[in-house]
Amino acid sequence: MRVMSIHGMSTHAMPTQTDGSRQAMQRFNLRQEVDAWRVIPRLMLLLYAYQLYRVTEWFMGLDTPTNAHGLLISTVYGAAAAFFGLYCNSGAKP
Repeated sequence: MRVMSIHGMSTHAMPTQTDGSRQAMQRFNLRQEVDAWRVIPRLMLLLYAYQLYRVTEWFMGLDTPTNAHGLLISTVYGAAAAFFGLYCNSGAKP
């Protein structure tokens, strides 16, 4: 389909894809795949689980834990529950 421009020359109505636009579409598809697999939330959950393990290991290694140490552990575990809840409720809804 051809469309007449203001100057009377015919032009294409639909632009053709260039290499740049193909690369942009490939990047867009990659973003969709990463989003579909939920790579970033899973990676963050894995890193938080590792942090939780290390903090627990540190706490259990203390000779005489104080109330401040217990408060820190309670905060880290409470945040883990909240983080896991956010992870479960995130993503695409059917």
